[in-house]
Amino acid sequence: MSHRPRRVLGGFATALVLLVLAAAPVAADTVPQEDFSFSQSGLSADASTEVCVENADATATCSGTGVFLFAGKARVGGEGAIRGAELCAQAFTYTLVTATGEAIDFSNEFGCTMDLGAGSVIAKDLSTATLTPTTVTIQGETCDEISCVPAGTPRDIVVEGTWTGVGQVVREQYRSVTDDGVCVSRDRSKGSFREATFAGTFDGQPLDAQYASLRNGKFSFSVSCAI
Repeated sequence: MSHRPRRVLGGFATALVLLVLAAAPVAADTVPQEDFSFSQSGLSADASTEVCVENADATATCSGTGVFLFAGKARVGGEGAIRGAELCAQAFTYTLVTATGEAIDFSNEFGCTMDLGAGSVIAKDLSTATLTPTTVTIQGETCDEISCVPAGTPRDIVVEGTWTGVGQVVREQYRSVTDDGVCVSRDRSKGSFREATFAGTFDGQPLDAQYASLRNGKFSFSVSCAI
């Protein structure tokens, strides 16, 4: 059985969507309102892996890890723009209903830091990126289709690695609108993209990335919910 790896924060990932839904206030009436919006502009590098094992009850247990390195400008909602570099890290586990592809019982550890190891850098020509050893605190949570709640105790992990661009740099433009009857999410990106290889570790263990890339461009995400 094959499943496409989750793109950690590259399209800002399933983890961010769940975090957004957990943090966003629920509309008090039937008129949708924008509950959360996020945008960023700059250089990024991401790497992730995911493994699924079939169970006897027509489900599969999937787990994975991922890292996202960003340098540039970011803005959340109506707040002022933040400039700088940031690392985000994620470890997740969920159950997949094989007949429908529905993900259930999602648990996640996620965290970000702007205190990067000295020498961390992303090349503007998307040839390479380096993340020197960086400590990030990740917080556990359990999620369903509607919300997430904290779980467990936050823990510190160390992430490091090197991205190497492969193939040509290509222009990309992406736009997606998803409506599940309760929430409408919009995901847009535009810029330059290059596939990459990744060699590094996540919490002391090798991160054998199934997916890795380098980007230079703009990205935005928003979600609106109504009841």
